[in-house]
Amino acid sequence: MTLLDMAVEKIMQKHAGALGVFVAVALVTAYPPFMSMLDEGLLGAFRYFAADSFYYLSVADHSVGAPFFTFDGTHPTNGFHPLWQIYLERSFSSLAFSAAEQIQYTAISSVLFVSLGTGLFALALLHLTRRPALALLGSAPGVYYLLMPVFDPHQGSQWSFANGMETPFSIFLFGVLAYAIFVRKSLSENAGIRSLVWTSGILTLLTLARLDDIFIFVPFLLFVAATGSSRQDTIKRVAVASVVPSLLIGGYLLYNLASVGSLLPSSGSAKAQPLWALARNFYALLTTTLPFADPLGRSHSAWASEAWRTSQMLVPALAAAGWLLTQRIRIHSLNPRILQNTGIGLLASYAILKSTYNFTVVSLWDQGHWYYPLCIMTFNLIVVVWCGRLLDDRATRTDESTEGSPLSALAARFPALGRIPFASLAALGLVLVSANAFVDMKAQGRHQSRSFEFWVERGATELQIEKVCPGCGLLAFDDGIVSYSLTETPTLNGLGLVLDRDANSAREKGKLLDVAWKRGHRLLVSVNYEMPQTAYESRANLRAHLAQNIHLRDVDLDAWDFDVAFQSATTEVSFVRFEPRSADTAKAERAEERRRAEKARPRDLPKQQARRHQDQPSLTGDLG
Repeated sequence: MTLLDMAVEKIMQKHAGALGVFVAVALVTAYPPFMSMLDEGLLGAFRYFAADSFYYLSVADHSVGAPFFTFDGTHPTNGFHPLWQIYLERSFSSLAFSAAEQIQYTAISSVLFVSLGTGLFALALLHLTRRPALALLGSAPGVYYLLMPVFDPHQGSQWSFANGMETPFSIFLFGVLAYAIFVRKSLSENAGIRSLVWTSGILTLLTLARLDDIFIFVPFLLFVAATGSSRQDTIKRVAVASVVPSLLIGGYLLYNLASVGSLLPSSGSAKAQPLWALARNFYALLTTTLPFADPLGRSHSAWASEAWRTSQMLVPALAAAGWLLTQRIRIHSLNPRILQNTGIGLLASYAILKSTYNFTVVSLWDQGHWYYPLCIMTFNLIVVVWCGRLLDDRATRTDESTEGSPLSALAARFPALGRIPFASLAALGLVLVSANAFVDMKAQGRHQSRSFEFWVERGATELQIEKVCPGCGLLAFDDGIVSYSLTETPTLNGLGLVLDRDANSAREKGKLLDVAWKRGHRLLVSVNYEMPQTAYESRANLRAHLAQNIHLRDVDLDAWDFDVAFQSATTEVSFVRFEPRSADTAKAERAEERRRAEKARPRDLPKQQARRHQDQPSLTGDLG
């Protein structure tokens, strides 16, 4: 055996446990989505995609060969988080995928990055707790998923983050960050300039993966400043830590300004509603905890949808606040546990800042389950470390209640039993059962089935559009599935998240239909926010239901005519033709309303009134 072989063997023996945890966690993270894809093919991939993933797919597909990022193939947009969008666009451009291959590639990339990031995160948990069982449960599916009420089983687990969006990159980079902080100790007082640059580079990529994660820089830079040995050293360290983010994030903002005319992405601008969001989120907090106090008397489905949004906004932040309030945190300390407290405190501070921002600025209905993956992972880390320390404290005390028990007697007689990792095996069993339940839940449900069916019949749909409205574009009130599916039909986004500057300005002025008409869009459509079938029974019904569309609330609908162009036989997706209103159609619509009112009017009104009068109890008779 050579010296190299001996060195490799020694390293493997030393790190075999960590390697085993990494592999086990990465595999159980990848297991559910891969099983779904093996079982159901492309439909299995669709089942894990978040609704907004089709924004990324559409922009990536339409931007191939274009001089800028575009959603409709003509106008520039910046309504996305940049890192994942660049990755998909460059991949689609270089590899010339078919539509099915694009979906497969996006799904596999999502699983790969989530699995690697979760594996690295598990190594950080293992280093903090020295307990493989806790590292496994805390990473996949995560204690948040295991402990929280089941508002929606599709959300909250590590498996749900393989979603075709920016989340896989966020989780991968957060795993790298956790490994760097807790295993490699990149933020220790002895960390040099190189370590600062490396850590700030990770944080920069983390921010470019999801822009509202920029709050992670606040505690990081404060920590860097606090660890300076002198005023001059502090200035130097902060300056070094600021170089990479200033160059990359600053470059991204300048690109936005040059290509779109706005520093910030259109998606973020469309969602920012500071005063309304704060009031609305407080109201959701009230009705989540006291649903019977809801004065609007909404359905149980509305309660569940608000409850999981409120929970992911606040539960990780509350756990983070609990950590900062109960743990001793010191910048300068030789105590390993206090140093760990400080590292976790940095992540806890970030979770509080991000949740506070979204609670005060973004209404919960504008927040998806992909908003807080890093806050949820921070929650998992805090709970796992707390549990690990409780177990450590218990292990140092003699417990007379377990002395002489059958299990302790068996362990004394057969010492080899003590080497069997019962806790790890139990944790692995629980995770596998949960994973299989997740796969079964996906297969039995309808999540993204409608989007998949619409995508499958895309060719027939485009032929039908060309038949009823040759050369027409679409105004889609959807999350990108229409634009991504109907690649030959120009599509304007009615929700406003990926609009260009001029269209977004028109939308804010209530002129969305005007700019759509001017650009040649003649049909309205929505796949996943469809109106009830009764909306299409008459023009009056159609107009009444369109008036309830929040994205058309500032539009003068009386200036436009609407009628059903056609409906898909498979998905029942309806395409509505719109055009400037004429006197003839207004007259016809009023006549139709009169006919329907006449038809609904009772024919023998006096007799019906007499019967109702007879049926009413007599006050005198009731009193006897």
